[in-house]
Amino acid sequence: MDGWAEYEPTEDDVGREMVLYGYVVDRSKIPGYFDEDTLAIIQLWKICNKYGFPHGGGWADQPAVHMEIISLLDGELGKRNKNARKR
Repeated sequence: MDGWAEYEPTEDDVGREMVLYGYVVDRSKIPGYFDEDTLAIIQLWKICNKYGFPHGGGWADQPAVHMEIISLLDGELGKRNKNARKR
């Protein structure tokens, strides 16, 4: 997966912060935020948003854990969008 998961901090990043989707992030710690499980969860969410549910049918036909993941990430995205509109 390209992007932040492959990011390798430099010495210049130590102590530097950035705002990423409304959250303050220490640049030198970015790789620590991503593990295989995190990337799999994000991938599931992206696929569901692009193609729909993986098991056909409606939301009640999906595994509960998938619905929890989708709801959680949709909620975070909703918070980010709400905060962006306030600016």
